[in-house]
Amino acid sequence: MNQSQAIYFYWNQQLIVIDFSQPDSPRPSTTVLNWLRSQQHGKGTKEGCAEGDCGACTVVAAWPDEKGIMKYHAVNSCLIFLPWLHGKHLITIEGLADKGNLHPVQQAILDLNGTQCGFCTPGIIMSLFALYKKGTSNNREEAVLAMSGNLCRCTGYEPILNAAMSIGGFNTHDHLAETEAEIIGKLEELPEAPVIINHPEQLYIKPANLSEAINLKKEYPQAVVFSGGTDVALAQTKKFIIYPELIDLSGLKELTTFTEDISCWKIGAALPLEEIAKRHNGQIPMFDTFLKVFASKQIRETATLGGNIGTASPIGDTWPVLIALGASVVLSGSNGDRTIDIEDLISGYRKIAILPDEIILEIVIPKPAAEKKFKFLKLSKRRQMDISTVSVAISFTIDNKGTTQDSVLAFGGMSDLPKRATNAEQELNGHPLSESRIEKVCRVLQDDFRPISDARATTEGRMILAQNGLKKCLLHILTLKNKPTHE
Repeated sequence: MNQSQAIYFYWNQQLIVIDFSQPDSPRPSTTVLNWLRSQQHGKGTKEGCAEGDCGACTVVAAWPDEKGIMKYHAVNSCLIFLPWLHGKHLITIEGLADKGNLHPVQQAILDLNGTQCGFCTPGIIMSLFALYKKGTSNNREEAVLAMSGNLCRCTGYEPILNAAMSIGGFNTHDHLAETEAEIIGKLEELPEAPVIINHPEQLYIKPANLSEAINLKKEYPQAVVFSGGTDVALAQTKKFIIYPELIDLSGLKELTTFTEDISCWKIGAALPLEEIAKRHNGQIPMFDTFLKVFASKQIRETATLGGNIGTASPIGDTWPVLIALGASVVLSGSNGDRTIDIEDLISGYRKIAILPDEIILEIVIPKPAAEKKFKFLKLSKRRQMDISTVSVAISFTIDNKGTTQDSVLAFGGMSDLPKRATNAEQELNGHPLSESRIEKVCRVLQDDFRPISDARATTEGRMILAQNGLKKCLLHILTLKNKPTHE
């Protein structure tokens, strides 16, 4: 097992080596943001919320894909631990200008009045830089999605959007493109990532394969297991929790797969959500809809499906969708693999039925029949970058007699765990879908849930939101009756 204490990466085209065995080295769980600002004088990267909500700390990480093509990913540096950078090229705002000449993205922000106080501007520019390197069009919706994790409190979004759309169609051959092949070659020559980092304050373990991961989880039962780390990093930055033992599964090949056969899709538990969005190509029902409103693009670049399942949050957006899709989860442990239905996996508030030595391997989603109807709706204060107040995902079939069958009405935010509205399902099944039937189904929700009041909504408010959300979903399908939809 590789026990090197050093990580290697490039920062604005300069090689960086961090040896965690040195007395003055940072903890492995030091965030990239804190390392940049406190140890490298990288003050262009701003700290706003330190929890992934504002985008002021956005940086870009680049690495070659399986075809050897460099891909650029805008990420929140406040939610990334230093070992994640191993083998990557970190690009910050200081690396964009070339010999005193502004980068085209910076010039667009300047020319179209996209900045006032400037505090949020570096993060916005880095998000737009990733969009620019993608070779984007001047599509407004694409620009909005790219910047859904960036807040600006004074400029106003219209000038920023104008700048974003103005870079569409630009020749993306900037000064970074000129050295891209050289950087790829240098990244490929870097030593392998360390598996075990023994730091005086922290044991940081990054297994090289699934077998190692299972053995390590058994050897270190108290270790926190994570992949994207968006929740773990948040506990550190906001609650000041320093976990003594961490097992990092990010990039593990067995957990980053995406396969499809005639009967199902299989998604690796550690495959980032943004990568899932690309690979499923609009085929999995409801995924396009829910991924567009799941956090922000920066967070989706690192957050994973397995991580969201593992938190067992009652307001986790993935749970109602996976329940409505009839998904199952494959768990891998020292006794082999076992498959469990998604509904049976959650055992209570933030608890899942997983054995101490098991790891979430993959999520299996069966391919639905053509006549299956689906709809997902997230109800929150903001469209993007917000926690759900209530979410609803539904599925059912309408037989050749026009009768509704096999309904699944799954809700988040209505109980201490994601849950189906079984009474409402019974009210829907066996009847033609009509406006009067929809009214009855929505009323029955009061028999299924007793939601609590919290910072986002009162008990009464949640019930009204759930009823209206379900009504909207069912009415949407009613208007498309007899037409298959995977929205």
